[in-house]
Amino acid sequence: MNGQEILNEVRILIGDMGYARYNEINRAYREIGRLCHHNWLRGESQEMLTFLDGVSSYWIDLSGIRVLKRIWVKGNDTGKIYWHEMEESPPQTFESHTVENVESDGTDREDRPRWYRIVESSNQSIKIQVTPVPDETYNTRIEYITELETISRSTNPSMPESYHDVIADMAAAFILMGTGRSAADAQRGQMLMGKARNDAVNGLVRDAHNNRTRSISHKGRQYSEFI
Repeated sequence: MNGQEILNEVRILIGDMGYARYNEINRAYREIGRLCHHNWLRGESQEMLTFLDGVSSYWIDLSGIRVLKRIWVKGNDTGKIYWHEMEESPPQTFESHTVENVESDGTDREDRPRWYRIVESSNQSIKIQVTPVPDETYNTRIEYITELETISRSTNPSMPESYHDVIADMAAAFILMGTGRSAADAQRGQMLMGKARNDAVNGLVRDAHNNRTRSISHKGRQYSEFI
């Protein structure tokens, strides 16, 4: 559904075909995102960052990204290649790790990077510093959560389409439970809110989670895709 189609569903649910606001739709979308920990917005990239031999500081472009979750570095351990999760360290702890990686002659010991800290940010980019200093070129994988878009008439929400009706249910619930509504409206709103929360938490979280079995529809599984 696009925004207009979701609005049409809301109109039917509240019994007002003249309703034209997207405020409650976007409020519902944000709330569903919060309930589901923005699982459908999770992504990863192996193209955003490469560690270079002898270089300890890097800028990362986070355009369109809401949260940087994890940085993984691909390295050789006991003759095998593994992905290793890096640890983000607060400044004081990072300095301790840096000191630990200084050779007796005062030079930095180079190895696979294990820790990083965010040094500064500028516009939609951040600068990180890593330790140990890379001793060769390393590929990385960055996990992140993208920005939650604002729904308008032509917007197609990025969450799985089979759950767009959950947005309509919750938006209608917000409207029906609003000030000045009848007791019957409030009761129907509470029912819709309960349904929306249940579908979001018990369905969308499971089906949209990375590296889990993902259902194509929350209205009874038809088939699954393993990723």
